[in-house]
Amino acid sequence: MSTSSGAGGGAGAAADDFSKVVLMGGGGVGKSCLTFRLIHNQFLERYDPTLEDFYRKDNFRVDDELCPIEIYDTAGQAR
Repeated sequence: MSTSSGAGGGAGAAADDFSKVVLMGGGGVGKSCLTFRLIHNQFLERYDPTLEDFYRKDNFRVDDELCPIEIYDTAGQAR
């Protein structure tokens, strides 16, 4: 598993084999907290505002099938 700022890596899936997710919404609604919870299996109660972040999780599973994902966490100003 690689996190933050696009540094991917991984044995396994090629870049085209990843599901891509973009999180958009208002500022302060919890996009980064949900992303952190999904990637690290922890919940942050406090965090610094996000400028932009990119995460990649190679070992994400859906219905017992490997489904690697890339998540782009926006700054919350997109409309």
